[in-house]
Amino acid sequence: MWLLNTAVLLGCLLVACPGEGSSSQCGSTTKKGYKISIVSHHNESGYHVEEVVIEDSSGKPLQKNLWSMNVKVGNTSCLGKTCALIKAHLSPVSAVSPPAGYVSIQDLGYSYKFHYEKRTWGEAKMICESEGAHLAVIDGELDRYIILALYQRYDANSAANNKPLMVGFSDVIKSGDYRTVLGEPISCLGYKTWASGQPDATAGNCGAINGKGELTVISCGLQLPFICQWQA
Repeated sequence: MWLLNTAVLLGCLLVACPGEGSSSQCGSTTKKGYKISIVSHHNESGYHVEEVVIEDSSGKPLQKNLWSMNVKVGNTSCLGKTCALIKAHLSPVSAVSPPAGYVSIQDLGYSYKFHYEKRTWGEAKMICESEGAHLAVIDGELDRYIILALYQRYDANSAANNKPLMVGFSDVIKSGDYRTVLGEPISCLGYKTWASGQPDATAGNCGAINGKGELTVISCGLQLPFICQWQA
C-alpha cells in the first residue's frame, strides 16, 4: 500500500500472486475519511477481476465530477512468480493548468514538456523540478507510447537514429538499484523493457530511453535532450 499527500491524493498498490488464495485486497484512508481500495479475485471463469472502490467517511461513493481516478494494471515478478500489479490513485479535479509548454495527455492525467536544450541528467532533473514537474517516469506501455511519440514528434532525427532521451531513473544512490526520481524501483513499475545489453553499469548511472522506447543507462555527465512530466 502507498499513500501520498493525504490532503489531495491517496492511492493503493496491490500485487496479486498465484497461490495466494482466490481474493486479495489493499486499502488506504486519508485523515478526512476518504477511502480507496482495490479487490482482486477470480471470477467463475478463472479470470482475474479487479474492482476499485472509492468512498467518503460515511461509506457513500464520491461525486464523480469532483475526483479523478487513474488505474494501471500490469505484471511484475515477485519471488519467481509472475504477479498482477494493480495501481490506483485518486486526486481531486483541479482547475490548475500545467505550466507553459506542457502538452496534456487526457488518458494519463499527466502533462509533458520536451526540452530541446541538451543538459546533463542532474541539470535536467533540476530544470523539471523548477517547473513544478519531474523527469518523466515510464510506468506502463501507454506511458512509453506517449513519451516515444513526443520524442518522434519533436526530435524525429534523433529518435530515428536511436539516440537516447533522458528520463527519470538512475542508480546514483546505490549501484545496480535502479529507481525513479520518485523513489520507485524500476522492477516494480508497469514497464521495465531494457535495450539489448542493458542495464550496463559501465555506461554510467543515469536513465534514458532509446529511439525504440527501451530503457538504457547513460553517463550522468552526457548532455542530451530530456522530457519533464507534470501532474496537478
